[in-house]
Amino acid sequence: MSVERYTERFLKENKFHVMREGSVIRVSPYVRRIIGEVISQSATPGLNMSIYVDNILKEHIREYRSELEKLIESGRKRVNFNTDEP
Repeated sequence: MSVERYTERFLKENKFHVMREGSVIRVSPYVRRIIGEVISQSATPGLNMSIYVDNILKEHIREYRSELEKLIESGRKRVNFNTDEP
C-alpha cells in the first residue's frame, strides 16, 4: 500500500467524537510510541490517537467482516426450546 493510500484510509478526520462517546482502551508502550510518531508526522488537523485507532479498527472490521460475523455466530450458544421447563 502506498503512503498516499495509507493516509487516505487511516490518517483522516473522524466526524464521530471518539473522545466524548468512546471507551478507553489500553495499548502497549511500543504501540503507543509508534502511533504517537505517526500522528506527529501527519498533516491531518485534529488527528489524535483515539481517531487514528478508530480509523484503523473500522477498516479492519470492513476488511474482515465476513470472518468476524462467522466468529461471532460460532460463539453464540443456541437455545434449545425442545426441553421441558424445570
